[in-house]
Amino acid sequence: MDVLLNVEQQLVRVADALMLPSNYSHASRVPSAAILTPVLIHIEQLLDEIRSKTRAIVAQASRQRTEELTNTKNAEFEDLRIKLETQDLVDYDSETETEDEAAVEKEKEGENELMTGVGVKRSRDDETEKAEEPKLKRQELAVVRNRNRLSDNVAIFVKQAKKCSELREDEEAATVRKAMSTLMHRSSLSLKGMVGLIQDGGNISEAIAADFRDAVVLLPTVIERHQEKRKISRNWIEGTTKSIAQVVAHAKKNADVPACLADPQLEAMSRSITEIWASSGPDLLRKMENYIEQLTRFGALEPDRMEKPLGKLASIFRKDIQTCKQKNSASRTEEDWSRFARIAEVLVEWIRLAERATEPPNLRPHLLRFDRQIKGFAKKNPGRIPPNLIEASAVLVEFVSPKNTKNEEAHNNSGIRYYA
Repeated sequence: MDVLLNVEQQLVRVADALMLPSNYSHASRVPSAAILTPVLIHIEQLLDEIRSKTRAIVAQASRQRTEELTNTKNAEFEDLRIKLETQDLVDYDSETETEDEAAVEKEKEGENELMTGVGVKRSRDDETEKAEEPKLKRQELAVVRNRNRLSDNVAIFVKQAKKCSELREDEEAATVRKAMSTLMHRSSLSLKGMVGLIQDGGNISEAIAADFRDAVVLLPTVIERHQEKRKISRNWIEGTTKSIAQVVAHAKKNADVPACLADPQLEAMSRSITEIWASSGPDLLRKMENYIEQLTRFGALEPDRMEKPLGKLASIFRKDIQTCKQKNSASRTEEDWSRFARIAEVLVEWIRLAERATEPPNLRPHLLRFDRQIKGFAKKNPGRIPPNLIEASAVLVEFVSPKNTKNEEAHNNSGIRYYA
């Protein structure tokens, strides 16, 4: 705690000392971006280090506090146990025990022996009854418990699905993440319980089946609306669609299953969920636009400092054209193609800027075939890649360090791959 208080006091003094020097009042006297940017980056790194170390201190203190509380509780429990065990015992060291007291104690001992004998007999009877209980009956009880648990989960599932469907698209990200996480959790429990009940031969009530169908039908709309704020994992998508298909297949084969579980609309949900998820993904165009705007605003673009900016922008651009291939570029709107073209022009400018560096940048080896990828994409998507980027891509490939290329080959041989 003393360390944290000391840090707080020093940070307060630093904050108080941060004043714009009077000799910087004139624009011509302000240091250049080349001088300020490394300083600002170092300050950010120091702040991150402070946050990391203070959090570690707090975490360690919390663990120690938890251990102390646990030890205290264990000690209190042990004291209580000893007290309970000793408070009814006779003090055999005492010489004041009368014959009447001894007789009473003897009578109590006899009663205790009798009760103990009865308890042992009853315990044996219970074990015998349990052993004789038909196995089928125990299975039936398990099915009933599973059905009751499923009923509770499905009720929460449909309630949460309706809640998420009513959330606005401009709802705060934290609210959406919390609601969607609850929905995904309850949907997994409901689907698992539904499949398990089917496999155990349990009967599914009309009420449970109707709630289940209503909740599942809402999933595609909810996912499409909120997936940017709450990323959906491939495992959840695959598990959900597989379970839905199992439920529908069982409903089609068994007439005793509620008909709503064989609803064609429910059957189509697996395909809809998969298609929505496949057609989505990170907005790489926006990511590149934000990155360009950020570096331009801070004036951090200089010939000798282009290695990281150029490498990152080219990597995201490369990933975007790969995504277009996987998801069918025909689905991209003309507005997005215009954004794509503007980003391509900026990439050309950055490549030309890097050419003027005193020492050429050393780019990562995953960009070694960047020019081929650009040409291949341009061939399949005529008019989408500016001609000057096709020309500049050959220059970018020359920036890939031979040393990095050798490292890539070594990593590939060891089973490790570079990723953009």
